[in-house]
Amino acid sequence: MSIKIVRLCIVFMLFAILVTSCQFLGFGEKPPCDQSVLKIGESTYQIKSIETKKDGTLKIPSNTPDKAYWVDNTETNYVFALSPTENNLAFQNSLQADESASITWENCNTVTFKLSAPQADMPDHSILMDQSTSGITIFVQQEAAKGFVIKGELADETIKTFNTPDASQVQAEISLLETTTSEDGQTIRIEISILNYGEVSFILTSNDISLTPENASALTVTGAEPSLPHEIKPGETSTIYLTFSRPSSQTATLKILAAEYEIEGY
Repeated sequence: MSIKIVRLCIVFMLFAILVTSCQFLGFGEKPPCDQSVLKIGESTYQIKSIETKKDGTLKIPSNTPDKAYWVDNTETNYVFALSPTENNLAFQNSLQADESASITWENCNTVTFKLSAPQADMPDHSILMDQSTSGITIFVQQEAAKGFVIKGELADETIKTFNTPDASQVQAEISLLETTTSEDGQTIRIEISILNYGEVSFILTSNDISLTPENASALTVTGAEPSLPHEIKPGETSTIYLTFSRPSSQTATLKILAAEYEIEGY
């Protein structure tokens, strides 16, 4: 088998993983592996999506030792950020070349990577996010230019689930756009975008959305523009502004349908 054919197979399998694990396929469906996880050596992390802000910055929670932040839903070169906690900083000296990392998605599909030794230099954001080659990039950043990066190349893939979307199911792509705080500091406004790429309309209700502060009960939506419930037709992209009481904690998890986002700095 030539190298060219191998690359085509890899692209096909990565596309299958993206479709089956990263997009919301239906209300009320429980994924077979419960949640997506990243494993680095013997350490396991729950995967959470995080978005680069409009000004190009990326703010990673500083004290979440059991979470790996999947940056901008990167697909070819998977980019993950870890909090600069003691256990994560230890990788710089303890992680050896040829150790492995693996991503197991909610549908139990797994991608495995062979890692290189950590690199002490922190490249700029555009280099970290480069998608020209398949692989994985994991970084821990302490300060603006201080931290380290772990790179890995694709070693193996296990495909257990190939979902063929049912036309009767909801199929939607959800993006977190921006979070702002009111002038009086009492509420926050979260801008989201939802693309209905399925063949049927669906209705988004306030019951489909929650904001859960760290170590606290979930908050419900206090306002929405357009108002909820809101119908999203096939092929339509809706931008929705959600208002919540401002959480007292420094971080909170926004849940929309089956998608979750870690937010902070509100």
